[in-house]
Amino acid sequence: MGKDAETALCVETGLAKRQFAGEPCCGDAALVRSLGEGTLLVVVDRLGHGPEAASASDQALHTLAHCDRPELSSLFSEVHAALRGSRGAVMSLAFLEERSGLLRWGGVGNVEGVVFFAQAGPGRKRDYIPWRPGILGQRQPSAWAESSLRLRPRDIIVLATDGIQEAFCESVLNRDLAAPLLAERILADYGRTSDDALVLVAKIVAKAPERA
Repeated sequence: MGKDAETALCVETGLAKRQFAGEPCCGDAALVRSLGEGTLLVVVDRLGHGPEAASASDQALHTLAHCDRPELSSLFSEVHAALRGSRGAVMSLAFLEERSGLLRWGGVGNVEGVVFFAQAGPGRKRDYIPWRPGILGQRQPSAWAESSLRLRPRDIIVLATDGIQEAFCESVLNRDLAAPLLAERILADYGRTSDDALVLVAKIVAKAPERA
């Protein structure tokens, strides 16, 4: 087994967001939590703006904060049920298994997800989250989208709502920036002023070995 495969991984995260002009709060929301043997990353974009949108996003995150299994299809189903009867939301999930470095991710609706690989090879500069059209709480896809890939230290995951211009996907990220600063840079360079905007950055790092 290679050295990379033996190295447990964790994430350094950064979050940046801003609300639509004139609104008191942002309707986009994010969650980072330990779950089982890994880390769950979540970004939710509630339809609309303001307090009503923020309330639905909070409901989605509250649901995920109390789930105890990292199966993505189950998490999507839980949120869909919790938001039933509301105007709905779109969401992307990513779960990183610490020991294997395996990332499982998927989305419903247009919350963009990109992995920027540190060791780029032919056809391997970045990868994009699989997603299905739909609105959680209203219109469930015929099947939940999910795929997996193996990550290494210095790879970077970015999840962003549609308040961030898609051009960020083709950008060259400054890997020397800490995750919070990198998130702020993406928001400053690509954030739209005509919508709520949120970006969650997760830099993959080698987990420090536990002391005896």
